[in-house]
This record gives sequence, structure tokens and C-alpha cells, in this order.
Amino acid sequence: MTDLNKGFFSFFYTGEQHANGTTAKRKVLHSNIIAGTAVVTATIYAIFYLLSGTNNVVLSNSASIQITFIPFFFTTFFFNYYGWLRLARWVMSLVAISMIFLMVSYGQGNYLNAHFFFLGFCGIIVSSFPISQWPAIIFLSALNIFLFVTCEAGYFLVFPEVQEIDASVVAVMRIMNILSSILLMVGSILLAEYASSKSDLKLEAMSTTDSLTNILNRRGFMLRFEQEKARCSRSKSYGGLLYIDLNDFKSINDKHGHEIGDTLLQQVARLIEKSLRETDVVARLGGDEFVALIADIDASKDIAISKTTDIAKKINFLFANECSLSNDANHPTKAVDYKCSASIGITPFNGESDVNEVIKLADQAMYRQKNAVTL
Repeated sequence: MTDLNKGFFSFFYTGEQHANGTTAKRKVLHSNIIAGTAVVTATIYAIFYLLSGTNNVVLSNSASIQITFIPFFFTTFFFNYYGWLRLARWVMSLVAISMIFLMVSYGQGNYLNAHFFFLGFCGIIVSSFPISQWPAIIFLSALNIFLFVTCEAGYFLVFPEVQEIDASVVAVMRIMNILSSILLMVGSILLAEYASSKSDLKLEAMSTTDSLTNILNRRGFMLRFEQEKARCSRSKSYGGLLYIDLNDFKSINDKHGHEIGDTLLQQVARLIEKSLRETDVVARLGGDEFVALIADIDASKDIAISKTTDIAKKINFLFANECSLSNDANHPTKAVDYKCSASIGITPFNGESDVNEVIKLADQAMYRQKNAVTL
């Protein structure tokens, strides 16, 4: 069901890849959602018209018009898919205007208040067109207002058969059309904004997450460090930073290929996470370099260093005992001859520390340990 939902909602992002910038992507999303909302609304109205009186020519005309125009709203997705973003907005707007125009022309006039949808689409046009296309916004909004005023003034003739519609149906339709025009405008805009905010959050998560290991990247770590530093500042405590660099990682890529190397990095990320508390932070800075951030350990700097050192030992213990690789897809139990270990530099920090200085000190401590092991 989750995959189905993802596939369904991804339909509304059709054409985003052709848009430049966040605002342009939001407008593509808006036009798709509005077109989709129009399809649902037209379908509901067509069913209602048919069930309310198939023998009445006005309701039959209205249902036929709704059904006829439903496929045309899908052209919005088609044009967006091929990168014709401006054309998609124009078609979506003109299809909606034409559908309402024909409904009031072929029997309804202003009798059932369907012309209120002209006003509703004024707000929708503003939502779906970028401000840089202000001539289009002004023209289409003015056209909608003109058609509404003309219909409200009675220039669209009402078919006599409209008098044959049951009075209760007329009352419901008059109220429903006014409310629906408002809900269509407000609902589609709110839905589009909600989808846009979700998309923005997804983009933000992608920009702060390492795609290979699914942990924080350098940018995400920098942002998180400031939050953890603030925790230390409030509690007047020290935290610890571990700078983790795998030993002899290059040999894995050279002997077994990058696919095995990537598998190792993914395992390493999981093992580091396993060594930490849920509130601690792990990130991949690049290549085979990781950092682990343990905030708010103790008011004593020495105790903070001691506890951070214990965590470093735990990480290397897990590396040595739980890291297992295979270089044969047909025989997954065939292990790669590699003893996973890491050089880990440790440095304390508090609420006044600078992130770049902390990373630099931990990096230097890591290299001192690596050189000591080599010697």
C-alpha cells in the first residue's frame, strides 16, 4: 500500500524535473494538483447531475459537458511531462473556463450558481502561475471576472427546462455550487501548499543526508552540531567528537571493487550508530571518514574525554567482530579478507566551541593515532 501511495502521489510531481528552482517546481506541482482536483470535482458533479434527473435536458447537458472535459484536464500532466510548463498552465485554465462557460450557456445560466466557479478559478490561476507571468495572471483573472459578471447580469440565457428541476435539487445545487467553488479554490491551494511543503522537507532531508549510508552528510552534521552545542551550553557540560577514519580502506576498492567498498561503508555507518545513544549523532564527511558526536556527557572535561574514549573502543570492537563482507554474489558466505579497524581521533567540546576547530582537532588526533599504528 505504501508503494502504491508513493506511485500515486508521484503522479502530481510530473514535470518537476523541467523546472528551474524551488518556486518553479512548486508551480508545476500546483498546476498538477489543481488539474487532478478538477477531474475529481467534475466526476462528482457529472454523477450528481445524472442521478438528479436524466430526463432533464439542462442536467443532461451539464453531465455531458463535465464528462467530455474530464480527459482534457489530463493534458496538464501530459504537457508538464514533456516540459511544456507554461502551456500546461494555460491549457488547465482554459479548459476549466470553457467547461464552466458551456455549462452556463447550455441551460444553466445563473440559475444554479455554476458561474461562481469563474471566481474560484481566479484564485487558482494566481496559485498556479509564477508571478513572472503576471500578464497571463491578469488576463485570465480578468476573463473569469468578466464572465462571472456577465452571467450574474443575466446575459447567459436560461433554458426553460431548468424550471422543471425539482425545487429541492435547485436549492442544493445553488448552495453546493457556491460552496464548491470556494472549497475548490481554497482546498486545491492548501493541498498544493501542503504537497509543496512536504516536497521542500524531502529536498532538505536529501541535502543533509548521505545517499550511500543514509546518515547525515557534512552539511547535515554542521547544522546538527550547532544544536548539540546549544545543549551543552544550557547544561554547562562537555561533549565529545570522534573523528573516524577506516584503516587500509583503499585496498578494499583496489582489490574487490567499489561495490564491496560501498557495502563496507554502509556496515560501518550501522555499527557506529549501534555504538551510540539514540540522541547522539553520526555523519559521513566523505570517503571513509565519519564523525560521531556525543553531546551533554558530563560537566567534567576529563570525564567527557574518558567516556568518549570508551565509545571509540566499543566502535573498534564492533568493527573487528561484526563487520563481514562478501565478494561473491553466488556465495554470500565467502568473506573478503579484510580486518576492519579504524583510527579514531577524540576531542571534547562545550557550548563555546567552534565546529571547524573541533573537527580540526579531532582530525589531527586521528592522524596521530594512525601514524602511531603505522610506526
